[in-house]
Amino acid sequence: MRTSNYFKILSLLVASTLLMSFVPPTATEKQHLTRVSEFFDKLNAAATKEKNACYIHYTVTAWLNPLTKKGKNTVSKSSFKLICSKHHSRVYSGVMEVLKDEKNTFTIIPSRKMIYWSDAVTGKKNETLYTRLKQMQDTIFRNVKKVEYTEVKNEVYDQVITLQLNEKMSKFMEISKVIYYMSSKTGLISKVYVEYLPGKQYEKLEYEFNEIAFSYDKEDMRVPVKKLVFENDKSLQKQYLGYKLIDNRKK
Repeated sequence: MRTSNYFKILSLLVASTLLMSFVPPTATEKQHLTRVSEFFDKLNAAATKEKNACYIHYTVTAWLNPLTKKGKNTVSKSSFKLICSKHHSRVYSGVMEVLKDEKNTFTIIPSRKMIYWSDAVTGKKNETLYTRLKQMQDTIFRNVKKVEYTEVKNEVYDQVITLQLNEKMSKFMEISKVIYYMSSKTGLISKVYVEYLPGKQYEKLEYEFNEIAFSYDKEDMRVPVKKLVFENDKSLQKQYLGYKLIDNRKK
């Protein structure tokens, strides 16, 4: 999946905190959107802690446009584990690991035994992935066209919110609508469905949240990511012995 599309979708996921600005008139819809807002408020708060972190294990299923694949597989599925605290983030997937803190970013590709080392992206003080995405929220939700709410019978979720963008924002995001699937019992969103405009690279994407922990402490997020990669100043950790290190930092 292209990085630009990854961040566009994440911005929509996190952007739900502003849905209350567009609350439909019925009491049921107001109550439901309040639950959605509370869920993402809790997610954002957990992702900005100093010690414990927010942990999300999710699966992405992508349906590609058959016209762009020329007979190849048009459906792909990938699993990700994201751990995010105030200054650190760690992403694990089947093909790579990305470890970030205030100073360094390491991209590790086990299949090729490669480690790419780069400087952290500079920005505002204390800026994290979530704060950058929240800056996009205002623009996205100023261009919301319609919010629909329905109740369904399902073991995992029983409430569905459909978010439709206006023509201008829809064209910019290349997305026609986003659907959130939520449980009224647990207050958790279990799935997000994204439908793209016709003719784009993706026809649709589905994010399924397999596990969410708002106070994850199995990894100490205060440890600099350099210590996760290096045993000392010269030697890599044992699990990375034999890997080629490519240093792309600005000297």
